Parts: sequence; C-alpha cells; structure tokens
Amino acid sequence: MTLKHYGLALSLGSQFIYHSMPRLLSLWLDYSATTTNVRAASSHNQRSACTGDSATFAEIQELMLHNKQRIPAYQFYTALGQILSRLCHEHPEIVLMLTDLVVRIFIAYPQQTI
Repeated sequence: MTLKHYGLALSLGSQFIYHSMPRLLSLWLDYSATTTNVRAASSHNQRSACTGDSATFAEIQELMLHNKQRIPAYQFYTALGQILSRLCHEHPEIVLMLTDLVVRIFIAYPQQTI
C-alpha cells in the first residue's frame, strides 16, 4: 500500500520528489533483497511456508512495473545513483527492471547521464 501511494504521489507531481523517490526505491529494493535472502537461506520444507511472501513479492513487482511506466524518466534521474548502486541485486527480475530504468534514463537524457 505504501509503495502504491508513493508511486501515485510521484506520478502526480514532483513537489516531494527528494523524499518520495528515494523512499519508494528503498522500500522496494530492501524488501526484495530481504525476500531473496530468506528464500536462499530457508530449507526445502520452509519454502512451502513462504508462499505468502512469494505472492507479496509478485504483487510488489507488478506494482513497481506499473510505477515504472507512469512515473516520468526525469523523476527517476534524481535517484540515478541509488538505482546504479543496486544493479548488483541478487534477484534477476530486479536487476532487469533496474537496467530498464537506467536505459530509459540514458535514452531520455543522454548528455546529462554520460
């Protein structure tokens, strides 16, 4: 719910971008890293108990995909350093989404991002 509202706030304007964008990315990436680490550490028996986490992870990924499409590239540009620092994420789906964000920023603002 929090990610949804941060994404909505960013899509409606950039008045609080320096608070909302880093927080949106931190919540998403920290949760994803925690979920990935828990999955890797748990045994086969415990993985069946983590199905709720898998559903939540998939829901968050879908929400962030939607946010990525509706938030303008210039807003992601303000957090380019934070995005680049997380490109070595453990989960390949996260890495793919972050790479797409970086490419989108580079295409939109080639002179500023070189």
